[in-house]
Amino acid sequence: RRDDPANPRLIAYWVAQQSTADGPSADQLRSFLSGLLPDYMVPSAFVALPALPLTSNGKLDRKALPAPSLAGELSKRIAPSTDLERQLHALWAEVLGHSDFGITDNFWLVGGHSLAAAGLVTRIEREFGRAIPVEVVFSCPTISQEATWLMASSPHAPGHHLVTLQPMGSRPPLHVVHGWGGSVGGFTNLARALAPHRPVLGLQDSADGPLPERASVTQLADAYAEEILASHRGGPIHLMGYSAGGWYAYAVAAALLQRGAPLGMVAIIDTTATTRIHRRLGMALFGGQVGSRLLPALQGTLRPPTGQRRRRYAVDRLRSLNQIARLYLRMGLPGPNTIKDKLRGIAPPPPDPYVQLLYDGYRPPRLPLRVDLFATPKQLPKVHALWSFYAQGGVRDWPLFDDHFDFIKPELGSQLAQALETALQRAEGPSRPLTSP
Repeated sequence: RRDDPANPRLIAYWVAQQSTADGPSADQLRSFLSGLLPDYMVPSAFVALPALPLTSNGKLDRKALPAPSLAGELSKRIAPSTDLERQLHALWAEVLGHSDFGITDNFWLVGGHSLAAAGLVTRIEREFGRAIPVEVVFSCPTISQEATWLMASSPHAPGHHLVTLQPMGSRPPLHVVHGWGGSVGGFTNLARALAPHRPVLGLQDSADGPLPERASVTQLADAYAEEILASHRGGPIHLMGYSAGGWYAYAVAAALLQRGAPLGMVAIIDTTATTRIHRRLGMALFGGQVGSRLLPALQGTLRPPTGQRRRRYAVDRLRSLNQIARLYLRMGLPGPNTIKDKLRGIAPPPPDPYVQLLYDGYRPPRLPLRVDLFATPKQLPKVHALWSFYAQGGVRDWPLFDDHFDFIKPELGSQLAQALETALQRAEGPSRPLTSP
């Protein structure tokens, strides 16, 4: 039904057999169908009818089917009584399009469906600053249960790094490792696109407070590897990391290799040198970057715009070279940040702590594994040279999209999922990456 064009719903209209005095309840029907169908195919409402309406030609009269009632049970309704319950009630109302329910009403019986569940977890992440796996909406389908889960779960508690983003599927799961922000909530659309055949698990450390003083990339990777192995049920262990998360995925791969785990695909998504790379490699990459920009920069400096525009041009060129030097050599050219601040009067934003851990102390090892490298065609040659140095088992290139941020756009999630699934199936075939140093 498309009563709300922006929120179409799958509705089940059913008629009991004449020999059945009392038909099944909506809960029984939902439970029965949930065991047979993927979640997105389970109706969001069940409407009992004495008979299906027919046209004069004896065909089903769809226009005569009554609109379903999506309101919760009035006699059992309990209003929210805490701030957390009221916040969750408001978020439910946003995704369901109505607020006619209480804190003990079932999400799936008041109009919820799989797309609404995905929208709900996205809003919860934005509202509370932390990720919630879609699986929670299935296991905790009431506001009361979700509030209890949110209060009881702690991202920093031992054993709480591994979360389920998408539970469906019998194939070996894909483990998505966080990068900046410490959260994996931004990958729910990708996870949904891999359903119903490939489960997706997330490894996150999204902080409600500051990171421990002595935290390091390798310490976090060791904790993530232990949790992966604790839940491992056989088959290759697949890893994926986007942007800065590529280095965290690589660190987890190193930790798994040390433990003799069966490593599968290691997907690096558009990850550049955001860490302390090898100095010799840095010199080579720095030379290639500067060489391609040096002549145009010199020509522009000799014939730049005049006045204030000339000052800004010089600062922009200096800042660009400084970024390249910091990226590849871990050294800074003098002055660009100071000049920039004086010109603009704006201090730079504080660095993300997880990215800062990569910059400050992480020196990646060279490992006997193969990397599946996803990057834009323009960026791919640069990052291929970087990862060919570290991945001694080789690099398989996957040119995709036009921009770095395309990889996390919801509307492009299905394209990335398709490319990842192809790489995953190759990794699960005869030619898998090496699994031991």
